Formats: sequence, C-alpha cells, structure tokens
Amino acid sequence: MIETVLSLIGDNQPWWFWALAALLPLCALLFVREFLCWFWKINHALRRLDRLEKRISGLQLGTEDVSPKKRSPVSPAVSSVQKASE
Repeated sequence: MIETVLSLIGDNQPWWFWALAALLPLCALLFVREFLCWFWKINHALRRLDRLEKRISGLQLGTEDVSPKKRSPVSPAVSSVQKASE
C-alpha cells in the first residue's frame, strides 16, 4: 500500500509535503472531535432544559412536590474520614 502511494506521488518530495500530509489527518481528527464535543454539550443542555420545563409545568399544575429535600450536613464519606482521624 505504501509503495503504491509513493509511486503515485513520487518519493522525491520536500519535507514540508510530508509534514503537511501528516498534519491534515490530525487537523481533521481534531475538527471532528471538537464538533462531537460541541454537539454532545448542546444535547446535554437541551435535556436539562427539557427536565426544567417539565418541573416548571408540574409546579404550575400543582403536581410536583416543592418541599426542599433534606440533606445531611456531612456526607458519609467525610464523616468516616473524620472518625478515622480522631
């Protein structure tokens, strides 16, 4: 395969040609990666907005419990670390 490519473009190319040939796939990979990360972030934000809209509509209809959730002041992992250090 490499021999076929070399015979098509010739093996007497300058160094910048090979550098450009190596950079093009790298740039394409980075572009696709950036697009996918952006697309994932947009979809993630859209899911959050949908959940928020459902919660708001539930509050307006009176179907959702609005009481705050009770949380322990210290998480179990932190309390076990504090006990171990004492």
